Amino acid sequence: MSRIPINEQPNCKCGIGRKAGSHNALTTHIKETIAMIADEELPKLAETMDSIRKKSPVNYAKLVIKLAELILPKKQEVEITNDEAIDVKATLTDLREKLKTENGKDS
Repeated sequence: MSRIPINEQPNCKCGIGRKAGSHNALTTHIKETIAMIADEELPKLAETMDSIRKKSPVNYAKLVIKLAELILPKKQEVEITNDEAIDVKATLTDLREKLKTENGKDS
């Protein structure tokens, strides 16, 4: 007689998990709590920042930088690793000429 795997036995809910697209209850609760705190604190933010600026300009500057990191995208260095040299001016000129001929503006 063959054994039936435990997750295929009648009335077994092993390994089923949440439905696709449903949210974790704890994550939802934490997000709601953070949103509530932010909602209460945002109106006071300007006054708080002004107070910090007056007491400690250095800490104020550090805080502004930290806040900016949350808003502005971080810049990353990009390295082009192509062995061939590309003449950008020539490429742009070629593109302009191609656009002129495609639009029928041979001038």
